[in-house]
Amino acid sequence: MTISMLLLAAVLGLVAGFRVWRRQLFASTSGRAVTALIASDCLITLVSPNEVTLGVDRVSGVPNLVLLLQCLLCLSSVGAVVLALPGTVQNVGGLRRHFSLTAVAAATMVIAFGLTPVHQVDVSNYWADLVIPLRTGPGSLPALCFWLAYASAMAHGLALALPDLRRHQRSAPTGRARFALRLLLGAGACTSLYLFFGSLVVLLRAMDWPGGPLNGADLALRSATTAIGPLLLAGLVCINVPIERAAEVVREHYYLHRLRPLWRDMTEAAPALEVPGQRGVHRSLTDVRLRLYRTVIEIRDGYVAIAPWYCDASPLVARHAGVSEQDPVVVATCWELARRAALRGAPHADSVAAPPGGAATLGREIALLREIARHRLRAHGLADELAARLAKR
Repeated sequence: MTISMLLLAAVLGLVAGFRVWRRQLFASTSGRAVTALIASDCLITLVSPNEVTLGVDRVSGVPNLVLLLQCLLCLSSVGAVVLALPGTVQNVGGLRRHFSLTAVAAATMVIAFGLTPVHQVDVSNYWADLVIPLRTGPGSLPALCFWLAYASAMAHGLALALPDLRRHQRSAPTGRARFALRLLLGAGACTSLYLFFGSLVVLLRAMDWPGGPLNGADLALRSATTAIGPLLLAGLVCINVPIERAAEVVREHYYLHRLRPLWRDMTEAAPALEVPGQRGVHRSLTDVRLRLYRTVIEIRDGYVAIAPWYCDASPLVARHAGVSEQDPVVVATCWELARRAALRGAPHADSVAAPPGGAATLGREIALLREIARHRLRAHGLADELAARLAKR
């Protein structure tokens, strides 16, 4: 669990860093707000594991300091959501009231945290155990003030953001954006339930209420808390990660990797056809489509260059390999024989057969070349065997 949380925090940190690096994503107020939201969620996720919590307590010497940090980061996350939505930004009065309330709540929380006695039984539900019944004395009053300030600022921000978020969800231009906004709406609704049931738990604890209602409210609180994180993170990923393009980039890198050995063979036989300039699988992600396109062109130009040495040895290769003449390994072997003849400087083939042509589209051409590349090693082996067999005659 700890490792998965740390990995998730690392992913969120990378997304936030990418948004800062891509200046157009960080230029506007809403863009900076979304980046701040992702960074806050990254920090919340980072300090959530119990091992990290205990480590922070040990290093700082302040028990339960992570709880205060998480609550302050939650306030900043809600503030970032409010700033990210155009409708709420235009509501100047509501915006001013929210950030004034947030500042007062943060100051109250810091003071109340310092005055609250250390009383923790369940790490995952700290405030429910901290708010001991009032009959034990005034020690629980700072905790009640903490929760009241925290819940008030969070609820006010959600009241501003959720209606505008719902309007944006209805008018979203694409299905992916609509789905992402629905996830964020779900996270906001679960946060509202978390505040409601958290307040109920705090109130029941303070009143020393019997265990039945308290346990039910506590279970609902835990369920709402568990649902917030996945919904919020999934929504942020859908908004910030172009999933279709990411899958396309991965696929193009895979094609480029598979065609690389075939490209080396062709540029070895016809080096003059290689377009000058840096290239390689490990270059930037942004130009992978151009590199794939250039690789396909150079491979096909290499086939054109060695076409004078191409002779239709399909029957001989097919008999030797024990396959049909239409098998892709036969085509790959015939091209390999032509390439080796060109490298040796052998005379052109006496009767030049028409070599197999290319495909009409880039996608089909890539599929055709991938099929040849898949049989490349076997084609090299068959060419060696045929050369040894002809040398014995």
